[in-house]
Amino acid sequence: MGFLQNKTIVITSNEPWGDIWYTKHNYAAELSKKNKVYFVNPPNSWKIGIRQGYGIKENIITDNLSVLSYNNYLPLINTLKGGTNDPIYFNKINDWLISKSLNRHLKKNGHKSFYLWSFDPQRIYSPNQLNTDFSLFHCADHQWVNTFGTHRLCNQGNALFLTSKHLFHEYDIFDLPKHHVPHGISSDQFDVSLEDAMQVEIPVNDFGLFIGVIDGRVDYALLEKALIKFPNQNFVFVGPLKENHIFEESFQLFEKLFKEKPYKNLIHLGPKHFKSLRYYIRRAKFCISFMDPKWPGNTIGHHKTLVYLAQGKAVFQYLFKDYIGCEDFIYMSTKHEDSLNQLDIFLKEGEVEKLHQKRIEYASKSRFDNLINSIEKYLETTFPDLKGTK
Repeated sequence: MGFLQNKTIVITSNEPWGDIWYTKHNYAAELSKKNKVYFVNPPNSWKIGIRQGYGIKENIITDNLSVLSYNNYLPLINTLKGGTNDPIYFNKINDWLISKSLNRHLKKNGHKSFYLWSFDPQRIYSPNQLNTDFSLFHCADHQWVNTFGTHRLCNQGNALFLTSKHLFHEYDIFDLPKHHVPHGISSDQFDVSLEDAMQVEIPVNDFGLFIGVIDGRVDYALLEKALIKFPNQNFVFVGPLKENHIFEESFQLFEKLFKEKPYKNLIHLGPKHFKSLRYYIRRAKFCISFMDPKWPGNTIGHHKTLVYLAQGKAVFQYLFKDYIGCEDFIYMSTKHEDSLNQLDIFLKEGEVEKLHQKRIEYASKSRFDNLINSIEKYLETTFPDLKGTK
């Protein structure tokens, strides 16, 4: 029996289960094919008088996948004291009480032991309190390195997974096995028929596509230049609008482009179910990952690039560190002018057919089934004496 087969796995997430999927949602779905998986949502908003809601609530998605929801016992207070690694007392009490509730719920359902697969260092961050057989922190954000929860997960846990090799140096302070696990992509993103894609309602047929959260990470200055330079080319954005901006100039452009809407060739369709995004990609002429390099961590990579490449699409993006060496089949640059020139040549001349297949072959290496097989081999080699859970 393999390391990741017939186990009970608890996945903690800072993003709730729903129509919009991120890495942790995909791992939950993939791991549930051979294991019993509990996906733990972030807590609901705290309100006075919610005593009756303190317990764990379970929503069954499939036979092997359930979503757990809960309320905090005490109000969440974000103020830190004693440095960035020490949340105030209430937050620690919350985590202790929720961990006890989670243990009770799992035991009640016949799971005396389990693995913890954490994607969220802000809560349920103490493997010792959970009494897990094995725990790992799957980190996708360099900004988490200084949080109290990250220190707990890494000092008490067994392994640390990092989505980029460029994050390793920031986590050298932790003495536990570290393993590079790049962003993944599900197998159903590769083979998408045009007939199925045509069932999706899109107001235009000739368009470039952006998929993802539309927030402070987007390079709105580059986007506006593209809208002006290519007035006859439609740009379709699929994703929710979020106003978490740290640069005033970026926020003003965000408001202008997506609220005032002065450019007719910018079309925002709002958020769509994750499993339907492949149809929008199938219909797109090209895809864009216009990300602002000033935003912390934005120069490392962009997850949606893989999803675009899975269908062989031409992608125009910043020269991300994770994609250095892929310049022969991804259009990348650190300068707006160069990006616009690349797009201009593509729109006028097209590209050679062999690039389509080369992109698909590159993306296929990061299919979730391939990644999980690789992870399983790594864990079996690194932790040969670990007992299994049921």
